Amino acid sequence: MTQPISDAEIQRFERSMSDKFGRQVAISGIPLKNFVDVDSGLLEKKVNSLIMQGATDEAGYWRDIARVYTMTTPIEVVGLHSMRDYKVRTGKMSRAALEEAGGKIDSVTLDVSNDEKIRYLYLEIDENDLRLGKINSIEDAIKTAGSAFAKHVRDDIISAYLTHKGADVEQALSTDKRYAALFKLAAKMNKKGFGMNCIIVDADDLVQAITEETDNGHLAWLTAMQAGASFGNNFASSIGNLNGHIGMFGAKVPIYVVGDTSASLNGTILGVDKDKGIAVGLYEDMRFAKNVNTMKDLVEAKIQARYDIEKANANAIGWVSGA
Repeated sequence: MTQPISDAEIQRFERSMSDKFGRQVAISGIPLKNFVDVDSGLLEKKVNSLIMQGATDEAGYWRDIARVYTMTTPIEVVGLHSMRDYKVRTGKMSRAALEEAGGKIDSVTLDVSNDEKIRYLYLEIDENDLRLGKINSIEDAIKTAGSAFAKHVRDDIISAYLTHKGADVEQALSTDKRYAALFKLAAKMNKKGFGMNCIIVDADDLVQAITEETDNGHLAWLTAMQAGASFGNNFASSIGNLNGHIGMFGAKVPIYVVGDTSASLNGTILGVDKDKGIAVGLYEDMRFAKNVNTMKDLVEAKIQARYDIEKANANAIGWVSGA
């Protein structure tokens, strides 16, 4: 098995490429064609960077919409902490009072020991492209594979939210505007001991929310990510691909728009406590199933990850129905 490439080797290669291009470049910014005849460790490092680039571009925000626990063993028990589990007591403490004051908390078991927890896909590099040296086509295939994998992980997370959403934290849209329903949902979750800190919405539902309410041509409740200024009511037609983090609700809660998903999100707006609703146990992050030593190895190369997703607290998974 090929030994992992050292940081010193990577730095030497980056310096040589920087000299070649006349500017400072990192592995991620060096075209794939420059790795055809280099050491295998450098090639695998480059291909990994392309996979992660594709993953980030499409759905890299999956890590931001749920609590991810890094697992060091195939089975782990993690504690679930909520404000509802803590009570300030007075006087002499009995055993029962000790538990009620936070001495006993819930937990969830994350288990990836079953091979069904492995997800994988093949890069699907065309042998003819490799033989003819169509590096741009090969690079695009690698990025697309990363995009597809990240999208799958994101959809798994959204599906888990939809499966485990709480019956006591449903807010029917009814005759409300969507922004009003979200404020009501946040209040309902607070009463259960959870705080809404992430909103996940289907692109079509976001368009409905945008077009139903404006204040002098602006959406006062939907602010830009950085500037903090309210969006104009025509921003939906100019923002481009409605996918990922696009703004803040009430200048505080991030909104993630899902433009294309296998999960049945349409008609439901998720308002969740992303740290308390579900638990994502990540035992193996996206990686190659075996080493990529040469360009030919890309033909049958596959990337895989091993993770488990479990319900933590249903009342931390709020939702607006009929949206």
